[in-house]
Amino acid sequence: ENVSIIQEGENLKVQSGSFENKIHTVPADDFPLLPVMEKQLVFTIYHSKLNEIVQATLFAASFDDTRPELAGIYIRVMKGKLTAAATNSYRLAEKSIEIPNQTIDVPGIIIPIRTMQEVARILPLSHADQGEEDTAEVVIGQHQVSCIIGDTVLVSRLIEGQYPAYQDIIPSTYESLVTVERELLVQALRAASLFSKSGMNDISLTVLPEEQGVRLRAVNIHVGENTTVVPAKVEGKSDEVVLNWRYLAEGLESLSTESVHIEVTNSKIPVLLKPAGVKDHLYLIMPIRQ
Repeated sequence: ENVSIIQEGENLKVQSGSFENKIHTVPADDFPLLPVMEKQLVFTIYHSKLNEIVQATLFAASFDDTRPELAGIYIRVMKGKLTAAATNSYRLAEKSIEIPNQTIDVPGIIIPIRTMQEVARILPLSHADQGEEDTAEVVIGQHQVSCIIGDTVLVSRLIEGQYPAYQDIIPSTYESLVTVERELLVQALRAASLFSKSGMNDISLTVLPEEQGVRLRAVNIHVGENTTVVPAKVEGKSDEVVLNWRYLAEGLESLSTESVHIEVTNSKIPVLLKPAGVKDHLYLIMPIRQ
């Protein structure tokens, strides 16, 4: 059925069949114009790679404006490699990709969460079946950034402030290395989560070298307890760490491989997750101290 849209003075009439609506409007001159940006830095990136960056990091950012610099994705480009990171101070996600033929270096910018959510929403499907994938152009100004995706231009202010030196908290060594099937561990986490304490979401993860597995355990005095052992390849010693099960599950789901590596040191050092066989993606979780 046809829909007619007619402007009548300061109203917009929308009519279809027996239905008619009149919507009040405001003068078009009141709509803000897109700012003219001085192109200080420009680089291009494939749509699929940009989407990878968003999906791998956005969920780990802070959705609380208490610390504005954490309410966005940190991006830097150095020597043809783009690295994106997001953290809420309890967890961290970092993803790197190669962007060939790029000579521009971006020392570091913070793009707001809502902007990156819009980027993910407007990204079209790649046209791999046509033999050539579309690219997006990212233009960085002094206080703004624009992303040109096809016929759409998205302009946003950058978040000002100093992003945390998160590289300093990424462990360079570990005491235990666990290689486990990602989906099996996620399923076990979901089951154990029903017994974690509300508000804490705590669950203990114990590395079992002799049994070649990891034990998940959650206890709630009002509900009961759950213990599950997931088979895994374990190298190193036995360790136990208490984690936020939701952070762990979301991190696992963001990794793209069937198997994942979990690096554990002790109950006070962050736990590191990496997709097996992939060097450009990591996820870190701070332990819960009992």
